[in-house]
Amino acid sequence: MSGLDDATGLERDLRALATPTSDLPPADVRAAMAAGAGRRRQAVILRSVAAVVVVVVLLGSAAAVARRQPVSDVVVGSAPQRTVEIVPAAAATPDQIRATADKVAQRLQALGVPATVEVVGGVIQVHFPHPGDAATAIPLVTQHHPLTFRPVLATSDLRPGSVPPGSAVTAPTDDVTAPVTLDGNDRRYQLGPVLAGPDIVTGASTGIDQQTGQWLLRPHFRNDTMAEFNTAAKLCNDRDIRCPLGQLAFVLDGRVLSAPSVHAPSFTADQIQVSSDFTEASAKELAAQIESSLPIPVTVR
Repeated sequence: MSGLDDATGLERDLRALATPTSDLPPADVRAAMAAGAGRRRQAVILRSVAAVVVVVVLLGSAAAVARRQPVSDVVVGSAPQRTVEIVPAAAATPDQIRATADKVAQRLQALGVPATVEVVGGVIQVHFPHPGDAATAIPLVTQHHPLTFRPVLATSDLRPGSVPPGSAVTAPTDDVTAPVTLDGNDRRYQLGPVLAGPDIVTGASTGIDQQTGQWLLRPHFRNDTMAEFNTAAKLCNDRDIRCPLGQLAFVLDGRVLSAPSVHAPSFTADQIQVSSDFTEASAKELAAQIESSLPIPVTVR
């Protein structure tokens, strides 16, 4: 029996060692531990859900930005790029298109606008690293300022008190074969089809007439185009039916700069000058327009 008594004492000692030090009963401790574990799992789940929400919001914001990006812009690296296409308004040779692209590049450089110009399949492509530059620069670099020479068929006075001219001014046209009616400083001119131009003048300079003191323009002709101008000069000198008054009008941007009478059948390039009521500023402005003339008219698409 004493052995049994000793075993019973050992059991009491073991139970004493197993008794928790907490004031809570063992079952309550286990319940509290289970509740704490549950709260920790819930916190982990909430943090995961929050992370997913943040990712979804960020992705949604990126998608919204992408939708606002203009479709004509191409993203290169981290910066948008806009490409504008310029095409000839009429049939043109590859050399004319290349020369026009070079002139567009020169104008952009003069404006201080960064851009890359290239010719792809007969189309001039202008790539702007800053898309906002395109809207401002393209209208300036695509202006066409050809100087043409037309025979004068009739004139009328535009000064106050004069008889109103019988013909209205013709709307701007690139048709060199059609007659037009255009204004000069104080006269309205009925003009025949173009006799020389529009691609025979490459630029112009200004100067002062030593006899009159008036400002004037001196067109710069391509070396191979004086024959074309002199053909027109001879028609007017001879009072041909195509130039009955013997006057040859110098026309720029739908306006007659001057309409001198021709008294010789031919000229050299340094003999030709345009005189009008120019001031220094107006003469230099016209020279700049002629200087920057594109080889061919173009349109933007």
